[in-house]
Amino acid sequence: MGIQASPSKLLQASVSKNPETIALDDGTNCLTWADLDNAVTRMRRFLTKAGIERGDRIACVLGNSTDVFIVLLATLHSGLTLVPINWHLTREEISYILDDSGSRLLFTDEERFDLATEAACLTGGLPVVQASNIEETFPPLEDEVC
Repeated sequence: MGIQASPSKLLQASVSKNPETIALDDGTNCLTWADLDNAVTRMRRFLTKAGIERGDRIACVLGNSTDVFIVLLATLHSGLTLVPINWHLTREEISYILDDSGSRLLFTDEERFDLATEAACLTGGLPVVQASNIEETFPPLEDEVC
């Protein structure tokens, strides 16, 4: 596997060689390569069900956690563009980035959910999803939070 390997192939190579080896540890959550692969697959399915298509942009306002890598890998594997947003910004600054980037969905975590939701409401109601709770979130993307 050379420099031209896709992110998907690189992940699969690690899963094949060392499925039970720790891939990510953020101090709270610890994922093996197999766990990471499963989480990325679930996230990709969620994005598909949410109507996100190749070439779309999705944003994230996340702390330093395994969720960041799951969202990043799922977007890379799905042909999406990730717009990472610094969680230290104000809701107005986050809203500007969301509008300017044309993001179709915003991932966040429990700690930053209120900030992310307020920023999304300023854009006219962009869907906000807690990255760690995608199974519980879908299909309420249609629910109004603003």
